[in-house]
Order: sequence, then structure tokens, then C-alpha cells
Amino acid sequence: MTEIKRLYSIGVFSFALLLVACGGGSGGNNSSTSGNSSQPPQQSSNNLCTEIPPSTSNAVILKAAAGPSANGFQSTGDNIGDLNQYTNAIRAELSLPALTVEPALNLSAGQHSSYMQLNEILSHDEIPGNIGFTAATPFERIQQVYDPPLSFSGEIASAMSGSGTSASRAIADLFDAPLHRVIMLSEYLAMGSGYAVSSKGVAYSTQDFANYRAGISDFELVAYPYAGATQIRSYWQDSETPDPLGGTPYSHKNVGYPISLQGNFGSELTLTQLKVYANCSSEIAVTARDHSSSPQIVETSNVIIAVPHTPLAPRTNYTVWATGQYLSASKELRTFDLRWSFTTQ
Repeated sequence: MTEIKRLYSIGVFSFALLLVACGGGSGGNNSSTSGNSSQPPQQSSNNLCTEIPPSTSNAVILKAAAGPSANGFQSTGDNIGDLNQYTNAIRAELSLPALTVEPALNLSAGQHSSYMQLNEILSHDEIPGNIGFTAATPFERIQQVYDPPLSFSGEIASAMSGSGTSASRAIADLFDAPLHRVIMLSEYLAMGSGYAVSSKGVAYSTQDFANYRAGISDFELVAYPYAGATQIRSYWQDSETPDPLGGTPYSHKNVGYPISLQGNFGSELTLTQLKVYANCSSEIAVTARDHSSSPQIVETSNVIIAVPHTPLAPRTNYTVWATGQYLSASKELRTFDLRWSFTTQ
């Protein structure tokens, strides 16, 4: 069983998310993008991708990914190194700048992992008087040890036990969960990690993030899976809280691999529609959400997520078509009309 929890905060704004993944798991306004309704995939003998109207705008673009050759992650068995290196490796694959690994953040994350291990609890908050207490909140714990003034902070924490338990698996499970993935790809400056194993064999991982460095341009969106991506997993066990599929019959089921889109800090994305086509011959049903339609689930305005209702087919090409509006931090409004494809394992 795996249980994962994370806290995300920007300046004075704080957002909390909980992910619980067991057994290896880690809005729009029509039937394929609604948070609460769905229809069976539409079957067609035609090439549905050719029926997508020509793009109405190129004012917003997808960030070009460097691809898997830029990743290079290989687990070394060094738990702290694996946690940090996995995050930077996937960022490199997506052409995002590496986060600086700070010893001070390794310390704050390590202290919190020890706190969770000693108290056998998964939590972002610490309680005075408990064994290993350092400070109540992630912001306070990071601020205690991190020298620059702290304006942005974030934390991911996980608890994992059972066969195959490892730091690299814990961070990979977090990345698969869309509301956690976007934190790992956000515009932080630095990170650090901690890892501690209890006497019962439960491994507690923590990753702390601090401060801001630009990595996504205005009117540029980071997609995962990205255009041209291959070897994408076909399924995901929905166990994230807030639940991306909350209010649907697919909540907490084995579903298709999640899709995410995110802009830079300060941008606001409003989704009009998001459609997904399998081999351009059938439209698959998905639940897509943004902050404006589902603020209790997508708690940040620069994020869109979509989850297919059933596992994707193996060795299949999927085309995503997403339209909507992008409002920049400077309040410039542009429409987006994006389409890209990826292939499953």
C-alpha cells in the first residue's frame, strides 16, 4: 500500500492536496470534459483527426520537450539522490530548468521524514511535543534552515510499504498523479529531499521546494504526456485527493493515464473543451477540469487536468485537442487551440 500527501504554497497563498495510492498507483462543459457526466466513446470509420477544424489561434503554444534522451535517470539506491535526481531528470525531459539541490532543503525534508517515521504518521504539519518536532508547517521548517528570504515554498510527502518499496518508486507514483505532477514541474528555484524507514518497514519520503525561478514563458504551456511522447503508461489507479474524478462513476477506479497542462505562476487557464482520440478513429471519454469549473479540485488557476475514464489501449496513438483561454499575469487575454499526440507502451 502507498499513501502520498503533498502541500503546495505560493507566497501567502496555501493549497493542500492528499494522494492515497494503493497497489502500485501512485472543467470543461461538454460530455467529454464535464466533471459529472459522460458518454460512450464515439466510434467512426473516418479519420477523426482530419475533421478537427484548422487551429483558430497560435497565440499560445506548447513548450517543446527535449525528449527522453535528456532524462538520463538511473536509480543508484541512494534514496536522497534518487528523489532529487528523478525530479530534475523529468524536468530536463520537458525542457524545464533543473532545480538547485540545497543541503538546507535536504535537512528540512530529512527532519520531516524522521518526524513522520518516529510518529508513524503522514502529515505536512508537525505537533509540538511529538518526537522529532522541528516546526509546525513546511514554510516554517524550510525558513528555519534556508538562508535566502522565503517567498515560495512547497512540499511533497509520501509513505510507502510493501514489495518494491523505494524512493524512486515513491517519486514516480507522485509524478503519475496529475495534481502532484504539476508541482514537480512548477517554477521553483531549489529543492531537497528526505527519506526515513520505520521499524514496521514504512518508508517516508519528503521533497521540499523553495523560492521562484522562471521556467515557463508567458503564453506557453507544458503538457504531459508531451507531443511525441512514447512509452506512456496506459493506466493509473485514481486515488488522489482532491479526486480528479470526484463525482463520477470512475472515482477510485483503474483509469487511463492522466493528462496535464500548466502555465507559469500567475497565469489563469480556462478550458473550453478537451477531446482525446484513439488512433484518430474513436473519441474516448475523459473528465477534464480547470480551476474555474472545479476550484475544490484544481486549486491553482494555471493548471488543467484530464483523466480518461478507462485504461488506454497499448501501443496506441492518442491525439489531444484542447481549446480555451489564457490570461497572463499582466492581464493579457489570448485564446488557445492546441492539438498534440503521444503513444502508449
